[in-house]
Amino acid sequence: MPITSGIMLGFELLFCASVTITFIWRGMILNLWKIKHLQ
Repeated sequence: MPITSGIMLGFELLFCASVTITFIWRGMILNLWKIKHLQ
């Protein structure tokens, strides 16, 4: 397994993780905002 493909795989995993975390954070913030405005 070449080093370059390993680095690319690592970057892809980092990218997927950051996108997932961003979506989770956005969902949490939207839910908190909705709860605050519904009260």
